[in-house]
Amino acid sequence: MNEDRPSYEPELLEDTVPAQTPQPRLGSGARLLAMFTTPAKVFEDIRIRPSWILVLVAMILLSIGAQIVVRHHLDLEGSIIENMERMGQDVSEAQLDRIVARAEKWSVAGFLVTIVVTPLLMILLAGIFLVSLRTTGGDTDFRTTFSTMLHAFWPPGLVSSIVTMAVISRMGMVSQQALRHAVKSNLAAFLPQTAPKWQAALAGSLDIFSIWVVVLLVLGFSITARISKGRAAVAVLVPWAVYVAGKVVLAMVVPGM
Repeated sequence: MNEDRPSYEPELLEDTVPAQTPQPRLGSGARLLAMFTTPAKVFEDIRIRPSWILVLVAMILLSIGAQIVVRHHLDLEGSIIENMERMGQDVSEAQLDRIVARAEKWSVAGFLVTIVVTPLLMILLAGIFLVSLRTTGGDTDFRTTFSTMLHAFWPPGLVSSIVTMAVISRMGMVSQQALRHAVKSNLAAFLPQTAPKWQAALAGSLDIFSIWVVVLLVLGFSITARISKGRAAVAVLVPWAVYVAGKVVLAMVVPGM
């Protein structure tokens, strides 16, 4: 047998072929639409490559649009009188005029506040969820957590804002209290006005859109942080329960809350 004879057997190349890096299937815009139909696919894409700029801008614009509609239908003077009466305070005509003037200035500045405060609040909330996820064994980073959270907030936020603007646009000038319950999406809308404020705060947290957000957060974090849905539920529900408890306590100790 001639050992110098060339071999014509194919060489095995599997060790030299690099593994393909998974690529996201959806762009930023397509993710916003797919959150209504196939949210799991969006979260799988976020795990590969997080995106946040477009969804954050869309949420800010949506909030500003809702504020514009509300501002045109808000009875500012009536709302101030209603709040003063709730706190057991009397206000003169001159005082009322000054308060209304200040409130109108703040309502215009509210658009700028929304642009600045909304991203800061979202960043803070994402930080809280990141700590909660790490505590429950989640394998994730801030960008992924931030992206997951924003996309989970997007569908309920969009539907809630559209429904609210549609309902309010059919109403005349209404007080701030009436605007809070214009859309009957939570249990607080069905409580009598004489109900204790802490009960209203607790019932207001049992909201259809809030529950929708929680469900999407649990699904999203279970995928992007690679943990079970049970652990993801703990990571979401514990901060949410603390938030609700804080609202109830504030309603009990702060007059007019």
